[in-house]
Amino acid sequence: MGSIFSKPKMPEPIAPPPPPVPVAAEDTTAKEAAAREAENIRKRKGMASTIKTSEQGLTAAPTVLKEKLGD
Repeated sequence: MGSIFSKPKMPEPIAPPPPPVPVAAEDTTAKEAAAREAENIRKRKGMASTIKTSEQGLTAAPTVLKEKLGD
């Protein structure tokens, strides 16, 4: 038995637009951490440059000249 009316055609589903791509926001926490680490390295390098001996201390005999006053 046929029908008088045909079935309505369903429209094709419309895909929702893709979510907006997040703008490349500056990651301030990563930059701050990198800056702190660079500062720490710079400070350690400065401190290490002031140490002129090893853990053994001075191994050479001291060169001390004694001068007499009045002669």
